[in-house]
Amino acid sequence: MESGESKPKPPKPSSTSPLRAMSSAAGDHLILGPPVAGLPVGNASSSAEAGSTSTAGHVAGAEVVEHLQSGAFGNPCLSFFALVDRDTPPQHLRDLLAAAWEHDALTALKLVFNLRGVRDNGKGDREGFYTAALWMHQYHPRTLAGNLSAFAEFGYIKDFPELLYRIIHGADARKVAKAKSKA
Repeated sequence: MESGESKPKPPKPSSTSPLRAMSSAAGDHLILGPPVAGLPVGNASSSAEAGSTSTAGHVAGAEVVEHLQSGAFGNPCLSFFALVDRDTPPQHLRDLLAAAWEHDALTALKLVFNLRGVRDNGKGDREGFYTAALWMHQYHPRTLAGNLSAFAEFGYIKDFPELLYRIIHGADARKVAKAKSKA
């Protein structure tokens, strides 16, 4: 290219393409959805009907959690968003993520990045995010690889080497090392 020419910008994915994108609240960074994210997901009217019959307002305390887990709202993505916090056991998080991903992969991907969001745009749950990212590495590695640039946007750049460390040494490598140092 000559010095006066500029690089042509790649076209942004359309909302109807199988590879859709989302602008983050923190800027113009895009999260690339999985290749199947543009495909229809189930019958929207049946999930709306399931949500309208919910009795969550009439249930109190621990029963609310059980009620949500039973799929009373008919939307696993809502369950993932509402039930995952810093105290969620890793296996439960993986189960909720798998169900949410099966229901709507793009929304589940957005919720994974919402877990790590540290700039007033998410839950700031580092360990939950690493658990979800390792799940993505196992089941959807190309989607994870396509979104590596979003790590610094939603969390910190140090999340990338930490994830690599856990991929190489195991998901519980930090806990094991900490236990050894105390012993």
